Formats: sequence, structure tokens, C-alpha cells
Amino acid sequence: MDCPQFPDEQKYSTKEMAQAAGVKVSRVRQWVDRGIIVPAYPGRGTGNRSFWTFENMVEVAVLKKLGDLGFSLERVSGLLDADALKNEPRSYLSKGGRI
Repeated sequence: MDCPQFPDEQKYSTKEMAQAAGVKVSRVRQWVDRGIIVPAYPGRGTGNRSFWTFENMVEVAVLKKLGDLGFSLERVSGLLDADALKNEPRSYLSKGGRI
């Protein structure tokens, strides 16, 4: 099986990332406020925008899928460590994992 190709470290706005992952921007902001996900490039100070990577999109898509499967946010946050997951999506997908 061929390993999937990942885009270079392209940066996405919160809106772009949320749309690509299939969630509302408000949901992304809730998860950020609770510390469940962390943008790859957090905004610094008031009014500065955060930017996200493809790996962040995969994290958000996984969170959405777990929620769709009935996992509570508390359970999901217990299962996932946003900092530790930063490199895991590549490993997961390269082994044939599907979201």
C-alpha cells in the first residue's frame, strides 16, 4: 500500500480548517478554550489569528468522528492529548487508518 502524501506545512485559518474538517468554527473555539486542541501557530495577543496545519485538520476530524460515535467530550479529552497527537495523524493514516 502506498503511503498517503501530505501537503507541505501549509497554514490554514480557523474557518478554512473547520470547513475542511466538517465542524463549525464555534466548535473549534470551544475545543481550543477547553485545551482539547492546540493550533500549530497560536495567535499572540488580542486580535491575532491562529493558524492550523493539515495535522490539526486530522485531529479535528477525529474529534468530530468520536463525537458522532457517541463519545462525550470528557471521554474524548481523556483519550486525546493535543500535544502528543501532533505527529500521530501521519502514522495513523500511513498504516491505512480511515477517518
